[in-house]
Amino acid sequence: EYSNSEVLTLRVRLEEGPAPFDPAQRVARLRLQHLHVLNMISLVPWSELQRAFSWRFRAGWQRTREGGLACEPCTPFLVDGGIGASWRVGGPLPTLLVALAEPALQVGHPFRDGYRLGAGLLLGALLDVRPGWRVGLLARGTRFFAGDPVKRVGWATLTQRIALGQNSDVRLDWGGEQDYREARIALGVYF
Repeated sequence: EYSNSEVLTLRVRLEEGPAPFDPAQRVARLRLQHLHVLNMISLVPWSELQRAFSWRFRAGWQRTREGGLACEPCTPFLVDGGIGASWRVGGPLPTLLVALAEPALQVGHPFRDGYRLGAGLLLGALLDVRPGWRVGLLARGTRFFAGDPVKRVGWATLTQRIALGQNSDVRLDWGGEQDYREARIALGVYF
């Protein structure tokens, strides 16, 4: 119900930017947003009978839009995850509250020593509006303390997932990282 495993997920974006050999010209080109080799999450609500931990794990390349890095766009390799708990809350809309402590490692050329290591917290709420329609509000803060100058990175998103069938969905997302904001409509097909 609240678990998901994805292998080799790819997201690209068509963006306008300067031409490689003539910066005065603008051209459209594809930019890698993420290539996740593995992305897994298991949110198990705590109850009187079950006291299992919730967790997540992700490994792959993901674009970062932090100001002050030596490249634009940067797509460092990352390994991150989290462990914590989730709780089901009653009321008019079934809701799952989530809190995960998250270590994070990013490796790549934009970082002073070729890497950075940090830890943070993910907090969120998932609301089941109707069968097949889930709304999520998630926020994450990470403080990197090794490998790169001390830096705090914040991220938040409001997402909606509407199931079209067993193997497809439509997602409507609005979110941001640091000073960057983005709205997205996506069609997901799973096999």
